[in-house]
Amino acid sequence: MLKRFRQAQPTSEPELQSLTPKKLEFPTVRTGRALLSSTNKQELVSKIKRLFSVTKPVWNQHYLYAIDEFAELVQEVPASEIHHHSEAGGLIDHTLEALHAGVRISQGYILPPNAKPESIVESADRWRFPAFIAILGHDIGKIVTDIEVVYRKQKSSFERWHP
Repeated sequence: MLKRFRQAQPTSEPELQSLTPKKLEFPTVRTGRALLSSTNKQELVSKIKRLFSVTKPVWNQHYLYAIDEFAELVQEVPASEIHHHSEAGGLIDHTLEALHAGVRISQGYILPPNAKPESIVESADRWRFPAFIAILGHDIGKIVTDIEVVYRKQKSSFERWHP
């Protein structure tokens, strides 16, 4: 269970264990759905959904599933240390905003290029899905390179987490 998020700085285990719960608050691991349950995140997800003309089952099985899995992987890590979205959960907020903006921009392009008009309408969302996935993963490396996450299972020592 993830218990504490820290910016990438080497920290010794004894130093971590000496910290008392009164000094620190430890976030717990949550599901992607729970992490996305706030009103502002739900509004962004809803805005993103409106940019696609897919059926509800397709949206749930592919698009929402990908967003949920992303949120569950990154948990409440910030998007940056001192820049935009530097608060807990900032990476999810930043990514949802990037998804909304990026998919809107992609609507300004005729996809697939040089296709017959009748095939453009029916296949545009299939062409936008790879852009959706690319935008979703554009900062995924931050949880590997920029941020150190440590966790502690109940009554156990702290361990470094690596996705």
